[in-house]
Amino acid sequence: MTDELGSWGTNNVSDYSTDYDKTLYLWGRVIGDVGASLQGATEIGGGTSAAAAGGAVSTSGVGAVVGLPTAIGGLIVAGHGTGTGAAAAIDLGQALGQLQQLGAYSTGSSDAGQSAQQTPEQNTNSQTNSAHGNSRKSNNTQHGYEIKDKKGEIVDQGISGQPLNKNGTSPRAQQKIRTKYKNDPNLTQSVTKKNIGPKNGKTARENAGNFEQGRQNAFSKSKKNPTPGTGAPGQKRPKPNM
Repeated sequence: MTDELGSWGTNNVSDYSTDYDKTLYLWGRVIGDVGASLQGATEIGGGTSAAAAGGAVSTSGVGAVVGLPTAIGGLIVAGHGTGTGAAAAIDLGQALGQLQQLGAYSTGSSDAGQSAQQTPEQNTNSQTNSAHGNSRKSNNTQHGYEIKDKKGEIVDQGISGQPLNKNGTSPRAQQKIRTKYKNDPNLTQSVTKKNIGPKNGKTARENAGNFEQGRQNAFSKSKKNPTPGTGAPGQKRPKPNM
């Protein structure tokens, strides 16, 4: 049992810096734990059957030579299955709990209870707050970011509803540098505006979109822009509307 807990109980979530990477890691653990639970159940069933069959055979003097080892082997397999299943169940609960903290998993029970007690206006606000982060209906706090080359010129920029990293950088910009720009060592990122929220009758995402549009428009007129009238080289949308 201790060995099983040591195998499935390892928690490396702190090795990942962004909520996105943590979520992928935790869902991988969930899938592994479900598989381990099924394995444990199979071993318990098979081991118990073998132990019963071996015990029946060993009741006769001659059959004991064959039946007793079979029964013992079955009990060992069943015991291993019990340990495997128990360890997987414990880790599964921990992983789901961490996913719930990240907002990537919900049982739905508390939300349903609250929704039943809310007014229609409150329900509308709740639906807006729970909208996908890239939806214009989203009221999740947004931020703006930019990516620059070693000359300090803007290569890309955008907005994101992901929470900032602990060091204040943008996880979305970090992901772009890693995937879109193949970890180019000459690129750096910074946050251009924090805590963009709902204001003046517009959602947080709408206000962030207006900020992003303004940045594109400003870049298109910038003297540093090698092709005036266009936006940041790596940003396809939105296009400048100046």
